[in-house]
Amino acid sequence: MVADVPNALPTKLNVDIVQDAGWAQINNQQSVWVVKKGDTISVYSAVCPHLGCSINISENGFACPCHHSTWSGDGAKTGGPTLRGMDTLDHKVENGVLKVKYQYFKQGLAGKESLA
Repeated sequence: MVADVPNALPTKLNVDIVQDAGWAQINNQQSVWVVKKGDTISVYSAVCPHLGCSINISENGFACPCHHSTWSGDGAKTGGPTLRGMDTLDHKVENGVLKVKYQYFKQGLAGKESLA
């Protein structure tokens, strides 16, 4: 529920991903970072756009422990080898529930390019 996300404090959430693959249905979970500022919600992939490690919270925003890339609290690149900011994810709120359109993006590129 969106009401459970604290204001102005990045919150790591797991989202359920359901993919249809022919006769099978694949269920998976991925982590995202959610930042709520008043009525505005931003959702970021927790996958580092440099080489795919998990992004963590840091003192000044976000950081990747693998190669020391850093981002501000709004996902903008502030340092390290990553070529871009954190990848944003499309989302909407329905009846107080945050729904995220999870996507995978190509790593190591300056621009955000979807894989699937």
